[in-house]
Amino acid sequence: MKAMSFNQFAQAVGEQGAEVKAAAATIAAAFAKATPEQQADLRGRWKLYHLIGQGFEQEQAERILSLGKSIKAKKAHIEAIDRAYSDFRYYIVKKPKATKPESHARVAVPKVKVEQAVELFAGLTRAQITALVERAISQITFE
Repeated sequence: MKAMSFNQFAQAVGEQGAEVKAAAATIAAAFAKATPEQQADLRGRWKLYHLIGQGFEQEQAERILSLGKSIKAKKAHIEAIDRAYSDFRYYIVKKPKATKPESHARVAVPKVKVEQAVELFAGLTRAQITALVERAISQITFE
């Protein structure tokens, strides 16, 4: 690979970003229309090819995914899986844009509820808490 200047690198990243964003919109729309089985297949293929894109050979990527995040998995492999999943959520799983509340006033939450939430979230990572809250919100209907 030939050396690039700072300006060339910035331009290349910008061009690549625009191409990826355009492709992602089309793929995300197709993913949203897919059946749950098709979505599971696409998610699995994404993780495999993302790991290959990160520099792993296909056999190694398959082995990494088969171990998942088990105790036997290496930290670097878990991080590679996390990067793949993070990019998948960013580029493919598009959530509808939330509407802004009518007012920016803080919402009062009873202290008991806060204490219960703290107890529930103890020991979880920020990502786990975020996923749990998003899942809960998706199952609640608001008036």
